[in-house]
Amino acid sequence: MNGLPKDTDLSFLIGRQLEQVAVGAFQIQLHFDASVCISIEGESELDGARAPAGVEAGRLVLGLIGQVVSDARPIAERHLGLTFDNGATLTVIESDEPFESYNITSPGGTLIV
Repeated sequence: MNGLPKDTDLSFLIGRQLEQVAVGAFQIQLHFDASVCISIEGESELDGARAPAGVEAGRLVLGLIGQVVSDARPIAERHLGLTFDNGATLTVIESDEPFESYNITSPGGTLIV
């Protein structure tokens, strides 16, 4: 796809608490407070453990429920990096495939990568 430009302002994610993880066959959704949602259709990595979207990735992130985002930034102009207040780091990975890897929805709009 088009990647996540390194100058993308992700400050609206900082301070958001992960309230719910929804898991589908080929997607996981991270629902935060303040109507922020990250839908992941590609791979993600939590502290070095990598999984495709779906049940495996859902299992990885369940332990993050209740945690607050302390840092959010683009990584290598492609991936989304989130650090949580417990020190865990989640990387949402953009695929080389020509389809959507993830999207971030907030009251300000939707960013599709």
